[in-house]
Amino acid sequence: MRATLDLGLPAMLQYGAYRLDLRTGWLRRRTPVRAWVDLPLAAWLRPGIAGDPQGYLAYRRGRPRLLAEATGERSAALSVALEASRPAVMTEADEILRGEFRLFGGPARRLGFPPDWGAFAAEPADSPPAHLDLDQHWTAYLVEPPPGDLKLLWEPSRFAWVFPLSSAYRLTGEDRYAEGCWRLIESWRAANRPNAGPHWASAQESAVRILALTFALHALEPWLAGEPARVAALAQMVAVHARRIPPTLGYARSLRNNHLVTEAVGLYTAGAAFPEFRQAARWRSLGRRWVIAALEEQILADGGHIQHSLNYHRQVLEAGLWAAHLAEIEGARLPGSTLQALRRAAELLGAVVDPATGQVPNLGANDGGRLLPAAGCGFADFRPTLQVAACLCGSGPLPPGPWDETAAWLGRSLDRRQPAHPPAEERSDFPAAGLYLAGGQENRGLFRCARFMHRPGHADQLHLELRWHGVALARDPGSYLYNAPPPWDNALAKAEAHNTVLVDGQEPMRRAGPFLWLDWAQARLLGRWGSPGGALEVLAGEHDGYDRLGVIHRRTVVRAGDDVWLVVDDLLGAGEHSARAVWQLPDAASPQLRGDALSLAVAGGYAVIQMEIPGDLFAGPVLHLGLHRAGARIAGESDSPPAETWGWWSPTYAVRQPALTLVGETRGALPMRILTWWTLGSHGQESLEVSWRTPGRGPAAAARLSFEGELLEIGA
Repeated sequence: MRATLDLGLPAMLQYGAYRLDLRTGWLRRRTPVRAWVDLPLAAWLRPGIAGDPQGYLAYRRGRPRLLAEATGERSAALSVALEASRPAVMTEADEILRGEFRLFGGPARRLGFPPDWGAFAAEPADSPPAHLDLDQHWTAYLVEPPPGDLKLLWEPSRFAWVFPLSSAYRLTGEDRYAEGCWRLIESWRAANRPNAGPHWASAQESAVRILALTFALHALEPWLAGEPARVAALAQMVAVHARRIPPTLGYARSLRNNHLVTEAVGLYTAGAAFPEFRQAARWRSLGRRWVIAALEEQILADGGHIQHSLNYHRQVLEAGLWAAHLAEIEGARLPGSTLQALRRAAELLGAVVDPATGQVPNLGANDGGRLLPAAGCGFADFRPTLQVAACLCGSGPLPPGPWDETAAWLGRSLDRRQPAHPPAEERSDFPAAGLYLAGGQENRGLFRCARFMHRPGHADQLHLELRWHGVALARDPGSYLYNAPPPWDNALAKAEAHNTVLVDGQEPMRRAGPFLWLDWAQARLLGRWGSPGGALEVLAGEHDGYDRLGVIHRRTVVRAGDDVWLVVDDLLGAGEHSARAVWQLPDAASPQLRGDALSLAVAGGYAVIQMEIPGDLFAGPVLHLGLHRAGARIAGESDSPPAETWGWWSPTYAVRQPALTLVGETRGALPMRILTWWTLGSHGQESLEVSWRTPGRGPAAAARLSFEGELLEIGA
């Protein structure tokens, strides 16, 4: 009942219908296992379209180009962009030909060339991989839990290797890169009959492959001009994958997330880019309809995305931008309301991105997915997506750089002097997304304070992200794995993995599955204030996730200049409770924890983090600090044993690296207050003068602040 209330009756009914279709065998009958040879291209084509490879190649030559051609003005722009990324492009392409693949945009892993398409990518790399046979109908793989995280099986089959190999081919003109790409595709075909095996279990995976196959068909066109049978095989694969999507589109609709957007874009691509298919009109209509509906529903009024994840935000934006690109080429632009939604999404992403690195906070679920990867920029660089958005929906362009690669592939150019729309007003508040920015480019905070209207992915209310000179100093540790034995069963989604406070060792929301939280903790921003000169900023918010315990968590965040941050956590209520304040930090050489202060060497300087309970206001409670690295306590003390998940962070999926976790624990009567000081440069705590309020009195913990001659008073 709680799930129905939180998720909505329509979504639950759609999900129930999908489960019924699985149990009754209807999906098995509608998607029968076939051999590729029994589904020849000619059977997919409209009357009048040549079905023989040579004739079909001639037909394709007359179709509009989706990507920059091998010659001409657009080719020259692509060559410039690829040349700027030459070292990165060539390194990754050569790795692939050696059988090393950068899964989820992470470090290269040895899988072999071609890989075993039934093997789970091992984690860690030296453990024996789990394996699945690929001969049963795809529904059979949904009956029993798989022997590993399915994403580790699916990732090589997403065909992300098409993009770096295509870039290397265009950059060098060497056939070995195109040949290598084809060998991988051919190997996958041989191992995966239509609808047989786990790679057909998710229609989203089919849609992702449609985009990669379509990209390969256009990017490798000069080489494919002499290979008509291979052109026919690529088109056949697109058609077979497109037919897999409609039977389970209702399931994607029930999810109301990136699955629906991606599957709709896959159908739209198969229909609009291949009008010669018999089912093209239906696929185009169905795909376009749901692309428009999903983008306009899922992109919020302030540009946020309903999944509360910046990486899923990028995936949805890339899917929408590809659809907008395709719509322009076919002469049927997406509606203005849809393009405005994409522009809003790009503007929010532009607001949170670090312009020097292209990185964003690792907020929410991060499955390592991308739809339009740029070989010249790493997975963590969001600038290629922003540059495409500037071309297609008029959001603010970036200066030229390696991040131009994706836009150049699409044949898009920027007129930076006259953008299509007036520059967007710089914003720091995104209330629908639950994101609030403070500070500037070199010293920036992101405060998480959301009123959930759609299911949250992480328990991250009042989480604070601090970035200092390009380094994520206080950060979200990511996701690591969705499905794994404890403690790594999506463990980083919990509140204890975020920069927030736990009460009585309990999570603020009820976990009902690896991707489902119930009894959502709701937050509200109590206010934000700034001094006239801009040296002082204050944000305050609270959440009700511990209302069942009679406790409200209220947080006040203070920025003073470029060097000082103060975080005040008030626990309001009555009775005695325990509190655990957690801070996720980067790894650092020789961290020093002395008393209540931790010193870290980061970003070419020193950061000092001090946690305390103000003794002048609260006599009695003692704060015990512990510093953890890679699951072990390395300094300090704690009232509870260290969690195995502390002291780790995951920059992308299935990648886990040592980090630091600072934990402060105490127990006492409420109200309770915990201070965390961050001094990052020349100024110390003494430079900020604070007049305190009693916890619960007024919207913020401070009534008056003074810093370097600037004064800020906060009314009650």
